[in-house]
Amino acid sequence: MIEIERKWLVSKLPDLKWIKQKSYKRYFLFIGKTVEVRIQKVDSKYIFEVKEENNKLSSIKHVLKISKKVFEELKKTCNKFIVRDSYVIQQKPEISVKIYHRDFKGLIRVEAEFNSEIEANEFKPLSWFGTEITHTKLGKDKELVKLNKSDFNLLLKKYS
Repeated sequence: MIEIERKWLVSKLPDLKWIKQKSYKRYFLFIGKTVEVRIQKVDSKYIFEVKEENNKLSSIKHVLKISKKVFEELKKTCNKFIVRDSYVIQQKPEISVKIYHRDFKGLIRVEAEFNSEIEANEFKPLSWFGTEITHTKLGKDKELVKLNKSDFNLLLKKYS
């Protein structure tokens, strides 16, 4: 599956109370320069993913459903993880708000997923979007988990 997306901070959070929340617990098994291997629990589903960066806007994801038992065993090997909630605001393009918890509390990110890079490049951010962070450490979970608390807070302040 090809994923083409851009990301922003949220300047004014839309009303989310009527939108179904999905809870994510994402654990990183391996983080390379252009490849990441991760497992995640999304609500009650367990997933194994390999994500390869294709270029600055797109990546290729290989996704496999796994059992809770496999998830729990693999999780024991991870020390880097992310906990966040996701709210899909609209389809075409899909726009979702990601609210981070625990070590990354304070990060509220909006993501837009596109069908093509042309569509992504032509997209005009909505009025409630803040600073674009697509190509920053705040825009990629695999980079986010490498940050210590101080560096995270400095970056969040810099782009807010």
